[in-house]
Amino acid sequence: MELIDELNQIEFELEKEGDKPEVRKKFWKVIGKIKRMNIDQVDDSLILKTVKIRNKLFKKNILMSRGKGITLFSLGFITSLLVFIWFILYFPFPNVFIFNIVLFILELPVLYFTFLFGRILGGLLTGIKFEGFYKFSPLEFGMKLDYVSYLKSTQKNRVLFFGFTILWEHIILMFQLVFAWMFRPEGIWVPLVFLIILLPSQYVIHRFAKEGELHRFIR
Repeated sequence: MELIDELNQIEFELEKEGDKPEVRKKFWKVIGKIKRMNIDQVDDSLILKTVKIRNKLFKKNILMSRGKGITLFSLGFITSLLVFIWFILYFPFPNVFIFNIVLFILELPVLYFTFLFGRILGGLLTGIKFEGFYKFSPLEFGMKLDYVSYLKSTQKNRVLFFGFTILWEHIILMFQLVFAWMFRPEGIWVPLVFLIILLPSQYVIHRFAKEGELHRFIR
């Protein structure tokens, strides 16, 4: 059965039976086949049919437009990183324990915005566009990809898109580690601990929850 026929069957089942796990499973299998094809082999009608079904399956509401999200998350990343640097340079707490506790608290928004800003940079580097941001979890925003640009992208660019975010997180943590070592060596433990646990924790999420950036990168 050709892919377009498989998609037509999935669309029929979706309208008849509703959004069931087995229908989703069939759809993502077709997506996997399309992603392994060469760009010249992917017909526009196939992509448009895929996007139509994917939009029916996508239940989340867009809470923030692309432009607003880029502005907010870029400012959030720059501001949180500058506050981290400012604290190290100008707040020499005599108590090392309290200093590291405060530094740990300041690290959390840096990590939060580093992920989102890395996703934005990954999109700019690869040409993969996105439509906006939705609430992935109570404390986490997700990015709704523009599936036309995603499926028309090369396999290399799709790998780079997800892999760059992971690399970017490690780059920022390495920068914080070196910066703390240069100016407040007693504060290196905060970025060092996150640097050590970041990839293993992402692997655990990939292995057991089948989610996360590493899961998308490996898939």
